[in-house]
Amino acid sequence: MSLLLRWWSHPADYAWTTAYHRTNPLLRHAHIAVGAWCWLYAALCILGVHTPAGIVAVYGQLFAYVLAGCLAVLGAWWMCGPFPGETVSRVFVGFLELSAAMALLLLTDPFVALACASAFGVIGSYIAAFHSPKLFLAHQV
Repeated sequence: MSLLLRWWSHPADYAWTTAYHRTNPLLRHAHIAVGAWCWLYAALCILGVHTPAGIVAVYGQLFAYVLAGCLAVLGAWWMCGPFPGETVSRVFVGFLELSAAMALLLLTDPFVALACASAFGVIGSYIAAFHSPKLFLAHQV
């Protein structure tokens, strides 16, 4: 139990983590991977509209197009810029969580929804790499 308590109370140092990623030759381009993932997620939203078993409601299609546009801009921002500050990163995580949940609620076919549900795994990996256990638990909930 003390190990769990130690893990829960362990502070996450976002500034150190991002600095480490910038200096490590293997992790230096992690922001490009996040940007590419944003673009893939945008493509998934567009495919969800044009798939016969995808989003059929007009408001859902409009949401998917708007979300794809936002993700394309975010992807370019991640690719061109450095790692954001901790607050911006938390807002980014919140946006991804809410948008992925809303996109899943618009899908009626479970096989189409399964591809979108995988987005939560990528979001969880990002949280585990850069943020605290508390934010990771909020993601899991």
